[in-house]
Amino acid sequence: MKYEAPDNRKCLRVTRLISEAQDQGDALTLADRLRVRLHLLLCADCRHFKHNTEALHQIMKRYADINEDGRASQSPETTKGLVTRPFSV
Repeated sequence: MKYEAPDNRKCLRVTRLISEAQDQGDALTLADRLRVRLHLLLCADCRHFKHNTEALHQIMKRYADINEDGRASQSPETTKGLVTRPFSV
């Protein structure tokens, strides 16, 4: 079975929408939300992009909550969803 690269135009549009949703606090139109959901059902690459974007958002949120003494806040809001095990390549 031959690997076929994803349709880059659709993936580029969906990744842009995922990024915009992250930046604007999920302020996508209903049509855009449906477009993203449908595409994610079919595209593993974009699902990984969405997962990594969400993880990065949580990490940056935690970084922003570092106290003046250099310790990270341990509130459930800043640690929720973070992967606590090392990634394998």
